[in-house]
Amino acid sequence: MNRRGGELHGVRFLPGLDGLPDPPEHVVVAVPPQQVRFVAPGIDISPNGWRAVVDTVLNGSYYCTRAVARQLREQGTGGSVLSVIATYAWHGHPGTVHSAAAKAGVLAMTRTLAVELAALGIRLNCVAPGPTETAGAGAAL
Repeated sequence: MNRRGGELHGVRFLPGLDGLPDPPEHVVVAVPPQQVRFVAPGIDISPNGWRAVVDTVLNGSYYCTRAVARQLREQGTGGSVLSVIATYAWHGHPGTVHSAAAKAGVLAMTRTLAVELAALGIRLNCVAPGPTETAGAGAAL
């Protein structure tokens, strides 16, 4: 796992994005697998559906963040970790209880790890870009 690419527990570490130059050695671009989504009323979500989303979004984000933080600690360079969540993590939206709970967990995790890892020069932040208008999202929500 380094700037030349690699894989760890289903997390891809990318050497560069769309023709951009490779980042400096202390920058690791990690893409956690957060694309397990479906819209359903909370009372109709099966235990397996709940687990699939929470395992992918919350646990996947944790394992990815942990792997990157460990790499940055080993390198001794500091760095940044950015997690992507959704605005419904704090205000809710019908049909998204499983995803909202998981993304709220990512927010809490990020805040906690930001305090823990600050002494190592590692910054953690979340971004919640808001709704993106697409045919699939518009039809589902």
